[in-house]
Amino acid sequence: MTVRGVSSSIETWRALGFPPTTTPAAPAGIQVVWGLAMGIRSSTRMPTWMRFGTRQRGTGALASRSDGRNQKSRRKSWNAIVRTIGRGPRGVKPGLVPGLRPRATRRPRAGRRSWYPVRRFTGQATPLTRRPGGPDVETLAADRLETLATRIFTTLGVPDGDAGWVARLLVRANLRGHDSHGVIRVPQYVGSIRKGETNPRPAMRVLEETPTTAIVDGDLGLGQVVARRAMEVALDKAARLGLAAVGVRRSNHIGRLADYAELAAARGFVGLVWTNAPTAPSVVPYGGLGRRLSTNPLAVAVPGPGGGVAISVDMATSIVAEGKVRVKRNRKEPLPDGWAIDPAGRPVTDSEGFYGAPRAGLLPAGAHKGTALGLIVEVLGGILSGEGAIGDRTGPVHNGTFLLLIEVARFLPLVDFTGQVTDLVRWVKSSATAPGVAEVLVPGEPEARSEAHRRAHGIPVEAETWRQIEEIAAELGVG
Repeated sequence: MTVRGVSSSIETWRALGFPPTTTPAAPAGIQVVWGLAMGIRSSTRMPTWMRFGTRQRGTGALASRSDGRNQKSRRKSWNAIVRTIGRGPRGVKPGLVPGLRPRATRRPRAGRRSWYPVRRFTGQATPLTRRPGGPDVETLAADRLETLATRIFTTLGVPDGDAGWVARLLVRANLRGHDSHGVIRVPQYVGSIRKGETNPRPAMRVLEETPTTAIVDGDLGLGQVVARRAMEVALDKAARLGLAAVGVRRSNHIGRLADYAELAAARGFVGLVWTNAPTAPSVVPYGGLGRRLSTNPLAVAVPGPGGGVAISVDMATSIVAEGKVRVKRNRKEPLPDGWAIDPAGRPVTDSEGFYGAPRAGLLPAGAHKGTALGLIVEVLGGILSGEGAIGDRTGPVHNGTFLLLIEVARFLPLVDFTGQVTDLVRWVKSSATAPGVAEVLVPGEPEARSEAHRRAHGIPVEAETWRQIEEIAAELGVG
């Protein structure tokens, strides 16, 4: 990774509020550990100004019993964030690292205030290219994708801050190499808003609250917006008492679970997330032929030294996420053997036919183990959250989610914990490699390397996905 690539990633982490995933294998001098808003120390407490919730006036977006904070305090919090972003990490001025400069500004609109840093697009897209043996792809700068997605969502009535947050997480999924949860979801979200299944301005509520638990009703908002609110509630409770469990109901697709677990890990918490989709059966149980479970993902993020993330697991309990089938379909590529079967038990490799009749089903990950994990996700993400478990249900696809945060410092000093985790990772990576394998990687490393590469060289977007996005943009009159 070049110095330019490092500084570029730094700007991304700073604007998003995400720490880099770090491991002992990173070269000396290249590991740059950042926390939310560039200045978190190893303390596990989170000052008020570091909270990342979005407040939209008149929308009730953060309505809850705990929202009695006055607007003057919120303005001071925002000013603190802007000053810190512009300053960079403690002791480091923007000019000391090539390419590091303050880029955060406010962009208020009439009657509303935008509470997220706006990043200006300065990149260029490369022409349409054909990959050897693959489909046509458009290689696009992350800023361009983020800006266009934000404009699409705001045109559909999503508040500025919420639109920017959703767009950033979608593009971040592409950067991290998970195109199944990236901008391929823009047409899906747009269609859901147009059909009235997604509320662009949800009045989220905190229900059934105790000092360590809560249930968040998402009012059918965009999933990333609802999940952010739920994580904000969980972080506040866990910072006070060391433990928090928050259920989320009536939420749309929340995207990559790792994004939320990593926000917790950056503050010294082990973050765990489980999510179900009770009206979207797509996975056959071990030994079965009929679709009975959804892909039921789970995520775990573990704190690393200096506010980084040492381990970040985000996995479906099916052989692959359903979104990866969408990517194959848009690329007009076949499915690999072992991904799916039809109702007769025959392998399915037609990515387009997967969505036709008769309905094929994805296989569970790890045979019976995937089915076992999928059932547990139904219990936690579905039943405990109040969204409900999968069954003979129809209707729009919603996510039930369960968040669990554990403060490390309540069990042992954070520095001791991260030191032991570092030793553990180093021990696993020291294994001799199998033939054809260059290096043993731990969860989170492939994503960090993908982000560095794609930020430097652009994000490949399949031509069909880009055509759909451009068509929507043209219909809405944005570009």
